[in-house]
Amino acid sequence: MEYWTIMLITMLVGPMEGTASWLIYPSEESCITSAYSVTETLPYDYTISCNPTDVPSKSIKPKRKP
Repeated sequence: MEYWTIMLITMLVGPMEGTASWLIYPSEESCITSAYSVTETLPYDYTISCNPTDVPSKSIKPKRKP
């Protein structure tokens, strides 16, 4: 089962110091793989974390009975 994951981006210095923003991804794996692309666009020091939620984005489909 996959859960929605929130990428939290917090700026540490510069004119946007202390500003936080977030992006939503359908899985933790997709959040981690896209972190590099996101960091290439940030000109200041930052922190990034991928935090899974409790809300499923994709569940295992049940098998049909014959």
